[in-house]
Amino acid sequence: MASTAPSAASLGFAPQEATQSPLPGGLRRALKSGWYATAPLLFGNPLALAWRRARIDAYMRASELPRVNVGAGKYPMPGWLNLDLVPRHRGVFHADATRALPLPDASVAYLFCEHMIEHLPFAGAQGFLAESFRVLRPGGRIRLATPDLERILALREAASDPVAEAYVAWVTAKHYGSEKPDPVFAVNAMFRFYGHQFIYSRAILQAAVERAGFTEARFQDVGSSEDATLRGLESHGRFIGEPFNRLESMVIEAVKPG
Repeated sequence: MASTAPSAASLGFAPQEATQSPLPGGLRRALKSGWYATAPLLFGNPLALAWRRARIDAYMRASELPRVNVGAGKYPMPGWLNLDLVPRHRGVFHADATRALPLPDASVAYLFCEHMIEHLPFAGAQGFLAESFRVLRPGGRIRLATPDLERILALREAASDPVAEAYVAWVTAKHYGSEKPDPVFAVNAMFRFYGHQFIYSRAILQAAVERAGFTEARFQDVGSSEDATLRGLESHGRFIGEPFNRLESMVIEAVKPG
């Protein structure tokens, strides 16, 4: 890694995440953790659950090809049923990915999940994949995007890659203040921050998907798919910058056999 790394701005982009909150990082994380701990009590009461049931039923009746986005975050997708642990937008419904999804068996045509599965413990993620398999129709497709362990570890050898250098400089400044940019900081940040629980290699992710019962597992480029419905879905780049998103992300698709 070169001693003077290019900045994100010098490469023509700037991560939005860096300017989204005026609060210190530690305070922001503490407030977020507190909200995530208490929000399920608000959204999980009987009245809220009955309202959610009615809205989900209405969506399922109206859609010939129901599409579900689990972990909608800041960017719910029009035309999809958007679920999140803590809904932030109108039309996003509470769901805990470590529990049963609020959907009938074999009812969903597509299930999408971007940068969420790494926030679950490994066993919890396997449970989520089993639930995804349950709710998908035979022939239904799952698409997952998550950080790629190999790409993060490869930052240690990416001395000639300006995007990698800018990524390391950004992560180091964000989480380790005035320390000199170093890939070691970026690797540690991927495991210690953002609420991450498990970072997957391609082999482990594919094995987990196949263990849940899916077949035809294939890795895709961000935004690309052989299925038109699954193209251009990833929005994580709007949060950290598209070059950084493509650097750290991998995407897998698989099918529930018919």
